[in-house]
Amino acid sequence: MTPGEVASAVSRATGERPKEVVLLKGVGNNVVAKVNMAAGTRVAKIYFRHPADPRDRLGTEYDMLTFLWEAGVRRVPQPYGMFRDDSLGLYEFIDGVPLAPGGVTWKEVEQLISFLGEMYNCKGRPGAQRLPTASEYAPSLADYRENVSRRFQRLRQGIDPKMEPTAADFVNGPLFRAHEDLARFLANWSKVGMNLDDVLDPAQRTLSPADHGFQNTLARNGQLVFLDFEYAGWDDPAQVIANACLHPAVPMPTAFVPRFVEDLSERLRGGLAFRRRLRCLYPLLAFKWSLIMLNEFLPVDRDRRAFTGADVELKKGIQLKKSILQLDKVKEALADDFFLKEMVHGTN
Repeated sequence: MTPGEVASAVSRATGERPKEVVLLKGVGNNVVAKVNMAAGTRVAKIYFRHPADPRDRLGTEYDMLTFLWEAGVRRVPQPYGMFRDDSLGLYEFIDGVPLAPGGVTWKEVEQLISFLGEMYNCKGRPGAQRLPTASEYAPSLADYRENVSRRFQRLRQGIDPKMEPTAADFVNGPLFRAHEDLARFLANWSKVGMNLDDVLDPAQRTLSPADHGFQNTLARNGQLVFLDFEYAGWDDPAQVIANACLHPAVPMPTAFVPRFVEDLSERLRGGLAFRRRLRCLYPLLAFKWSLIMLNEFLPVDRDRRAFTGADVELKKGIQLKKSILQLDKVKEALADDFFLKEMVHGTN
């Protein structure tokens, strides 16, 4: 979309044409612009829509930010308006600096712990039960396993070996073998008493941004502001912790991961059963991230990138390289000496 098209959408929605529109870079799923309005500077976010993806990302983000602001949480942008006809949300403009890969210190990790703790503390507030489940939430480990397997099969079927031979060789070779290793890993846990069909008690869930990597933050006056809540909602605390550790765009330094897991587990009141679930879920989600990195090869995500003006073919090559590297994290998480072993057995 051009600045003029964004201005027209804002004008239709609000009755006011922005004085200035500046498209913001670095957003992969939607068109995002800084708009100068009479009431001040705002962010206009126009959400990608596709028949194959029915999720209400506009409503999910706007409702969660509204809920958090009403709860007194100020680590997120203030929501100003939702306009469904134009798939448009207006939000506070955060004049901040993005974190760069390699630039995450323990100070930022502590702020993530505090923020996720705040969201946990909000779950008993009025209106919380009206919020949706997080986009990738699953009630049981068996459900997570099936979701990941379906995603893997969809990827295998969606990549044409004639058109994408390198990607197809990777998916049907190393990724396929990792998928089989995961199946054996979970089968072994089943043999020692882990019931993969056990459903998480809803009272143990937490509220989550669902996409809380450090790439979705801006540092303002030394404090992080957390962005991107279009997949947010009620979530499994084990998934919240694992995804924070695994998000690849601006990764958490490996040296901080065990302490982060320990500190946030305490904030989310995770006992031994929770830690055992985390031990099983972590490699599943590590594998899932390898799959997510290959979304560029699937029709919906190709169309989404085209909607934002991205170079889809260039993105494919970059993402394939990332997915190959991500497999190392899967192997680490499947290993017997993985750091979560100590937490599960209480030896640390």
